Amino acid sequence: MRTPAAVLAPSILLFGLACAPAEQAPPPAEPEMTQAEATQVFDAIVEAWDVAQNADDVDGLMAIYGGDMAAMPPDMPEVAGADAIRALWTEFVAQGQDSDNVLQGFRVSGDVAAMWGSYTFTSMPEGEEGIPVAGKWMALFERQADGSWKMLRNIWNTDMPM
Repeated sequence: MRTPAAVLAPSILLFGLACAPAEQAPPPAEPEMTQAEATQVFDAIVEAWDVAQNADDVDGLMAIYGGDMAAMPPDMPEVAGADAIRALWTEFVAQGQDSDNVLQGFRVSGDVAAMWGSYTFTSMPEGEEGIPVAGKWMALFERQADGSWKMLRNIWNTDMPM
């Protein structure tokens, strides 16, 4: 008795799959941070930002950014790259301000984290009375090989009416 080709071909395929070596499983992923650990890490980043901004420390602000950086300030085009972002913050901190950022939440997925919060600052141009401003922000971070987190993107805008 002959076996029809329609039956034989699937049988050969199934036999081949059954005999094929199993694919190796990927190495186990690094354990995720606990909620408490992540909160501590991200609160520390927000605190470091405020300390640097309030001290007019552009180097301190730049230390929070990572290699593929871009900022999206309000009412301006995107600012990309270390030199352009340094110029942006040099101009911004020269206006003088008292800044307070609050981390309101975050989500971590592997080596990427999104953080968001609110801010208040008082712009204090030389010789003028301070102008209080409130708003919100969002930032995208990436975990580095050394375990630190660096900001890739940040965006902020005010709560002031148009």
